Amino acid sequence: MRILELYARLAKDTSPQESLFTGKFEGLKSINMRLSESATGTAHFAIFQNGVEKISKNITAGQSIKYTHPSGTTVEYYINSYSETDLPKVHIMIS
Repeated sequence: MRILELYARLAKDTSPQESLFTGKFEGLKSINMRLSESATGTAHFAIFQNGVEKISKNITAGQSIKYTHPSGTTVEYYINSYSETDLPKVHIMIS
């Protein structure tokens, strides 16, 4: 069951100082983040559960990360950087 579906376009930003896109949810079951097939660069995705990093990964075209977590937890996701100027889409599904 899909509860929320988001799309974002990523601008070039290789700075580790701030995230390009972030969100925080409580009481949901899973999150799936996917970088567009047409992306020419690399994005860095991270997922935290109750403040503890669970996934931190560089993603390229067509790749995704999925995280399933226990109910009653708080999950935060971050897209920390993107290396090119082509403005690819990121598709985020939360259930």
